[in-house]
This record gives sequence, C-alpha cells and structure tokens, in this order.
Amino acid sequence: YVNRFAVRCGDHAVVCTNNDSAWNTAFDLSDAGSVVSIVDAREHIDAGLLAEASARGIEVFVQHVVVTASARRKRVHRVEIARLHNTSLELLGPLRPMRCDLLCMSGGWSPAVHLHSQSGARVVYDAQRCCFVPDLAVQAARSAGAANGTFELDFAISEGREAGKGAAADAGFRRRVV
Repeated sequence: YVNRFAVRCGDHAVVCTNNDSAWNTAFDLSDAGSVVSIVDAREHIDAGLLAEASARGIEVFVQHVVVTASARRKRVHRVEIARLHNTSLELLGPLRPMRCDLLCMSGGWSPAVHLHSQSGARVVYDAQRCCFVPDLAVQAARSAGAANGTFELDFAISEGREAGKGAAADAGFRRRVV
C-alpha cells in the first residue's frame, strides 16, 4: 500500500521476519514516516542491512520473534517479543512489550519441494535460508532454481542450465560439435 497507493498503514510498525526481503518493507515504511522496529529471527544479519536500518533510526532486534499480538477495537495495538535460541528454537528471557498499530509478517521464501517429496526423496531444513530444501534425489530427478531454494534470478538460471545439461547427458545426449 505504501508504494502502490501512497497509503501509510500505521504510525508504529513492527516488521517480523526471517529473511532479507522484509527489510525493504521496513525501509519503505520508515521513508513514509512510520516509526519502525524490525524483529528478525535470524542470528546473522547482513551488515549492509543493519547499517541502512541504523541510518533510518529503525530499532532492530536480532534473533527475536513476535510471541503475542494484542488488539483493541479490532486493531493491533501491541506485540510482545522474545529472544530466540536458534538451535533449540526455545524462547529466552522475559517477553518485551512493544507498542504498534501495524504488524508486518514475512516467513520468507519456501521452495516448491512437492515433486521432490513425491519422488520419495526427503527434504532437510536449511537454517541459513530458514526453509526446507531438497535432500539427495532417489530417482532420476533434479531440483533447480526456486524449487531448490535458490531464489536469486541469476543463480536460479545458472542452476537450471546446469541441471538441464546434466539431465540431457544422463539421457544419452551429447553436445554436438558443429
């Protein structure tokens, strides 16, 4: 709404995330005049994002999650956050209340692992990308690009090209020399 319709949805926003993409939402809200806090579940955040948030006066809570949200008159007015132990996923310490009138949630990008799973193969959790990704294939199948957890366009195209070359070679096709 803030970019498409120039509507600022809240004066005090909390952006809860586990990925870099949501930080752009926080920056856009801040640029529109909202007071913004970022609550990121990850342990390690890109230094450039932290610097950009600091320059905008955005409060950042690393390795934290939103635990509760409270509403009055059908509107959010407060959340409580807690520190997260990333390996055990346990909450650490007391809950911290935060005033807000907008809560933005981003659970990240999830690969389409359905075909991989239907082939009888397993998926494994990738803590760095905060999602399940294909494990070793058990049939003559390959996962590439977004289906493999590779969301950056250039890398997804390259990965798809290599998977296609490998599949063609396995099928007996050889590169022609012209």
